[in-house]
Amino acid sequence: MPMRVGRENTRMVAYLCALAGLVMSAIPYYTGLLDIQWLLLQAPAFILILTCNKPLMTGDDRKAQRSLRIGLFFGLIGFVAASALS
Repeated sequence: MPMRVGRENTRMVAYLCALAGLVMSAIPYYTGLLDIQWLLLQAPAFILILTCNKPLMTGDDRKAQRSLRIGLFFGLIGFVAASALS
C-alpha cells in the first residue's frame, strides 16, 4: 500500500483503522454484553492505541507498530478478564 498511495496516507489509514477498532472494542460494553464496570480493564489498550498517533505522524513506524501490538494485546487481556468476571 505505501508504494501505491504514499507513506503518509498509509499511516493515516492505519490510524483510522486503529480508531475504528477502538470504537468497536467498546460496543460490547455499551450494548450490555459485558458489564460497563469492566470497561476500565480496556483503559491500557485505549491509551496505547490513542497515543500511537505521534509516532505515526513523525514516521517512527516501528514504535507505532509496537505500540499498536501491545495495545491489542492489552485489549485481548481486558476482554478475557471482563468475560471471566461477568
